[in-house]
Amino acid sequence: SAGVGDLWVHDLERSTKDRLTTTKDAQHPVWTPDGRHILLAAGMGSTTSSIWRIGSAAGSSPERVWGPVNAYPSSVTPDGSTVLLTVFFPETSRKDIAVLDALSPAEPRKLFPTSEERIWPRVAPDGAVLAYTSLETGTFEIYVHSYPSLGGKTRVSTGGGYRPTWSPDGRRLYYQWLNQIMCVDVEGSNPPRVSAPR
Repeated sequence: SAGVGDLWVHDLERSTKDRLTTTKDAQHPVWTPDGRHILLAAGMGSTTSSIWRIGSAAGSSPERVWGPVNAYPSSVTPDGSTVLLTVFFPETSRKDIAVLDALSPAEPRKLFPTSEERIWPRVAPDGAVLAYTSLETGTFEIYVHSYPSLGGKTRVSTGGGYRPTWSPDGRRLYYQWLNQIMCVDVEGSNPPRVSAPR
């Protein structure tokens, strides 16, 4: 409430809920592929936010991965080696996508050579396609690229879109626009081929 919150895990089979943080500033949780950890943005008692990793079981202690920084995690590659972040870059006054080595985190690097407003990167379950939201046309739209080569760019949405989310098998991409949930079918990876949104 009031723009603050903590991270909880709800076990759908046992109908139990475990609270993992108590600092009331946890945001943008992202599961690691093995389901054992969650990445999130939080201050954890500080006035500035960092990227943290916490075990998914109750009683786990958070571990700082990178920060302090104005960023949040958006996706983890299927092998767990790379975290894709949405980062605010002061030099361009824009948010853009950066990648961080999950195993030995140092300074993340920008993913794209050009500066556009890009947010919410999501890697497909097979790791071969990247979806994200871009403001390059002046309206938020969804795009997909081959990953990690970034070849074969394809626009997905036709009238606006944000928050792309993959189906578990990677064959369908969902996204939100205003009060609607849209989806497209995705085939191949270089370039990704998409159906008309519905």
